[in-house]
Amino acid sequence: MKKLIAFTVIVLIAQIGYGQNLSLRTYVESTNVSSKMGTAIGFENDLGFEYGGFYQESTLMDNLIKKETTTRPRLYEKEFFGLYGAAAIVQKASYDLKLQVRMGVVNREHFSITPSILANYHLFKSVSIGGGIGTRAFQLTYQGSITIRL
Repeated sequence: MKKLIAFTVIVLIAQIGYGQNLSLRTYVESTNVSSKMGTAIGFENDLGFEYGGFYQESTLMDNLIKKETTTRPRLYEKEFFGLYGAAAIVQKASYDLKLQVRMGVVNREHFSITPSILANYHLFKSVSIGGGIGTRAFQLTYQGSITIRL
């Protein structure tokens, strides 16, 4: 509990001290093997740069289906977590287009770097919906997200 409180205080100090916006994102990513659900927390500055951490895992239904079969696809991914960075390619008041790179550990065994292009439409000043396309293991992935900026 002390670590959680300390982390929260550090995040708030960084947000206030450096004038950066805290962004919370939940997303669904569809790959050729399975669907994933994830969450990301990061900082975003006025220049359009964003950085933070993420965690995603296979959907519950997918996990139930995979338990019934004994063989898994070669590129099966139960969880993926790590750090991400994004830079704005186009940034307007109502939308933006970003190049994002995620770097992390897959299934606590392998290191992976996954680039993607994300487009966000700002419904309100602090809420946006987005979609994107990326690559993982040289296969296309599709992503949909909801982001809240604090």
